[in-house]
Amino acid sequence: MGSVHRGSGQDAIESCKPAPYGGACPACSRAKCKCFYRTDGSGCERCHRLGKTCEPSNTVRKRKARDSSPPSRRLSPPSRGLLEEKLDDLVTLLRSQASTGREAQDYKSSPSSLATSPESRKPNPLNAVLNPDVVLDTVETFIDLLRPPESQPGYQDRDSDMGPSSPIFNDVEVHQVPDLEAEDRLNIFRRAFIPTFPFVHLPPAIHSAELRRQKPFLWLVIMSLTDRVVDRQFAMEDTIWKIISHRIVTQHHADLDSLLAIICFSNWSHYYKQDTPFMNMLTQLASTVAFELDLNKESHSASQQGPRYGRTSSRSSTQTDTRTLEERRAYVALVKLTSTTWEAYRKFRPLGWSPYLGKCLRILAEMKETKLDASLAAQVNCQIFINPILYPSSEETGEESKGQPITRSLFAASIRNIQEIKRGLLPELLSSCPLRLYFNIAELKLRDRFLNTTREARDPQDQLQRIQDLEATMECVERCLGVIHDMPLEDWVGVTVDKFSEFMHCLIALFKLTTLNEPMWDIEEVKKRADVLQLMDKYCETMARVAVETRMVDAELPRKGLFFKGPSLLRAVRSLMAAEMANKGSSLAVEKAPAAEHAMEIMPDVPFDVDSQNNFLINLDNEPWLSDLFIDSWALDLDATATFI
Repeated sequence: MGSVHRGSGQDAIESCKPAPYGGACPACSRAKCKCFYRTDGSGCERCHRLGKTCEPSNTVRKRKARDSSPPSRRLSPPSRGLLEEKLDDLVTLLRSQASTGREAQDYKSSPSSLATSPESRKPNPLNAVLNPDVVLDTVETFIDLLRPPESQPGYQDRDSDMGPSSPIFNDVEVHQVPDLEAEDRLNIFRRAFIPTFPFVHLPPAIHSAELRRQKPFLWLVIMSLTDRVVDRQFAMEDTIWKIISHRIVTQHHADLDSLLAIICFSNWSHYYKQDTPFMNMLTQLASTVAFELDLNKESHSASQQGPRYGRTSSRSSTQTDTRTLEERRAYVALVKLTSTTWEAYRKFRPLGWSPYLGKCLRILAEMKETKLDASLAAQVNCQIFINPILYPSSEETGEESKGQPITRSLFAASIRNIQEIKRGLLPELLSSCPLRLYFNIAELKLRDRFLNTTREARDPQDQLQRIQDLEATMECVERCLGVIHDMPLEDWVGVTVDKFSEFMHCLIALFKLTTLNEPMWDIEEVKKRADVLQLMDKYCETMARVAVETRMVDAELPRKGLFFKGPSLLRAVRSLMAAEMANKGSSLAVEKAPAAEHAMEIMPDVPFDVDSQNNFLINLDNEPWLSDLFIDSWALDLDATATFI
């Protein structure tokens, strides 16, 4: 019997049951041998054969489901145990670091210590990402940190109960604004600034404290723009520049708050501009932040999640994000900003049309949150098709060359396109001053370009057609002047760089019509309808009244606030006009409206700043939008070009 049992070892093994995966007895596991349990339940066949006591297995592991892929190299059981211990230690370390990070959040930094504090070298940990869910895959040996969706850009609006999560929140604490005053400034921004450029939606339910917690950088820019004390306004400007240089440029901090703040700061940059304009630099920085956030795309693709092994992901590999309405609005506002910057300074081409931009414009036109979304979409729609006409692609620098002349059919089609866009808007929107001024100026720009490139009148019929074109341009100028006249005085504080250039474009177009010496064109009739020099005097007085009515307090020299130096800048433009009209023999107009040196006799309450006027004339090369308007001539004679700049 014994010979049968021990002589037929293979038969004995075949009659036994193999141990399940991870269920081998300790003796077989240490010897790295296969373990076969006997059918009578007395232990394994090897221990029975060696006369040892068979101890039961301590753990039972689950077998991984087989797939069709080639078998990978398997780790031995002791190696797997060691790996699990290391992963447990790593999880413990991560959680201990997270608790330490929460304690470190009590450290408060100020803008003056941004460059020297340890916090300036490393961004603050965010509340929303301190305790991620840790997923351990012991088979493929990787760690996946699944962070909550609130850690994505713009999440603050989705959960108003979240605490301050941006490192910039601590940077703005140096500027303490009383609650009532902050609410008043925020309401001023809603009433006078946002309708002019609706780049963000701030419903009345959002109070200043909540906005400061959700978007501290945007809050700081808003508080600076609406501060009536210019010295405090410039102090906040210093903090804004420190945040831009340290947080965004040095630390590569990019979120929706940063993008909206830069867009806001750039669109009202004339509040802070000194000698050299910085709008170009800020616009390019805003574009960089937007592309860093992938706001020029519909969603994040799974292929952009990074490598699988050792990755730190913010979402699962199959999850994608659809853009929020706030993100789409921010990208459309960026497109408008790049167009405005290109028109003003001609340094780089604006963002053009794309299928994604078209979808954003359609969604904004539905006005799901605010009617002003349709206003922004209409302006960008209009800008997209008139930009190639006003500034052809062959024009890279914005210098004298203006490309091919505009044909009358293209000009007429462009005017019809503007009318079509206007018909798609609500009457309530079309009656607003900012949108009325925009569409009238868009038409005026097309007429300016058309008159500048069609200077031939070969027969009486052509001459009659040209007079009709000039009359239509004059009517367009009168409509623009009517809108400017209808603007409430308190809304002048919200005028953007774009609106200020539109305002100047209207006045310079009137100046061209006043000095255009052509057969059949009556310049005396133009002066009766609208005298450009008298209007310049009127607007100088209006800008001075804005500072008085809104109780602004100017800064100490040498810097001056926008509405304190604005009248002097307008007088500088007026002096250029008066000098050119004198050169062309319009002595009557000069006598009727005195030149700049006699302006104090007309407006004794408005201070005359000679230094501001001289600085404006010296730095006119930095303002191609203004010098181009003066240089371009509508005269039939190609030699009749303004020469005073």
